[in-house]
Amino acid sequence: NETNGFGGGIFAQGDFYGYIDVTLLDSTVSGNSARRGGGVAAYEYATVTAVGSTVSGNQAKARGGGFLFKRADGAITSSTIAGNTATSGAGFRIADYTGLSLVDTTVSGNESRLEGGALFARYSDVRIERSRLENNSPSRGGAIYFGLTYLDLQILSSTISGNRATEAGGGAFLLSDVGEVRFILTNSTVFFFNDTATTEIYTS
Repeated sequence: NETNGFGGGIFAQGDFYGYIDVTLLDSTVSGNSARRGGGVAAYEYATVTAVGSTVSGNQAKARGGGFLFKRADGAITSSTIAGNTATSGAGFRIADYTGLSLVDTTVSGNESRLEGGALFARYSDVRIERSRLENNSPSRGGAIYFGLTYLDLQILSSTISGNRATEAGGGAFLLSDVGEVRFILTNSTVFFFNDTATTEIYTS
């Protein structure tokens, strides 16, 4: 499937009068293309839940190769997000007061031209638990790019490895202009074999 708009595979958007819930159960979203949200795009008043699913080989010409969330929420469990491409946020791009949880999930082999091979986030809360972010590649933030203000990133019992950034932050790139970025690593989260021109975890 292909669109010049949002959500090559799935597009979900509610409004003040109606909330949209999308559930992917043992499903595959693959080979789709869009300007934003190559696989799945969720906008205001929407929640996407994926369990035992695969989102792979999708392309966004701009943002969010696998998933794009904006003022929406995502809960991804026991799933694989792999081989997606985008200009920014190849696996996930989330913004503007989004909540995202990744549990028992693998995000691998995603390629972004700019920031965030696995995940780009701003103004959002992210919890990553018992998951693997591996072999993703952008220019900044091999696995994770957290930018701007008021961010909460928690990584628990997860592995971030083999990611490559051509400029900075092979594992993670954390940027705060104003406000606060909270970054918590718990239970032996491991950063190893990430490749970058500067450092595995870049903070500013």
